[in-house]
Amino acid sequence: MTLDTQASPLATLQSIGIINAEHHRRALADPHATELDGLPGLADNLIWLIGRDIVSDQDLRNACTYVAGVYEGEEQDRYGDILEQALAAMAHAGRSLNHKSMATLRATGLLTQAEHDLLLPKIPPERALATPAAALAWIDHTGQLPRARVLQIRHALTDGDGERSAVLQELLVLDQERKAQLGAFWRDMLPPWMWIALPLLAVGAYLWFSA
Repeated sequence: MTLDTQASPLATLQSIGIINAEHHRRALADPHATELDGLPGLADNLIWLIGRDIVSDQDLRNACTYVAGVYEGEEQDRYGDILEQALAAMAHAGRSLNHKSMATLRATGLLTQAEHDLLLPKIPPERALATPAAALAWIDHTGQLPRARVLQIRHALTDGDGERSAVLQELLVLDQERKAQLGAFWRDMLPPWMWIALPLLAVGAYLWFSA
């Protein structure tokens, strides 16, 4: 594949198949799009797209699969290198976020120093915990600490600590979002008649076992 040297980096990334037309459109419409003028490299542009949440980690994985399946030889190496640079930058950013989020949990007293030191190395390298609340949600949902300790953290007194209060409030929001996502998942998975049948089955089971 011969690249148009006069094309913009975004147009080139699209022609390769690393990004699509929607990614390109969103990038040009982004309020910070002028920052692209100082980023001549293809990898730099892709990293910017990731940083602006225009290209997701799933998009990046899809691009890796596409490049590996469509291109060969030198082209595959060249385009693969662009993706590797972006993946490395994303991993570095994720590690920085994880360290910052966990440090905040320690600084606010929501985690002890020992808990911080125990849990930080356990965060998967591909996982980016963007906020302290996201780190707490990960700790809870993956069972990293005993349930009693998690409940103690969730119900910790704020004692006028604005940062601690903000973390716990955001955690409640994340809980609500997770419940909504799970509810939507089951609504899509189960046929409508099941939502009528399940309560009736539950009542029938109760009556049967209480008789």
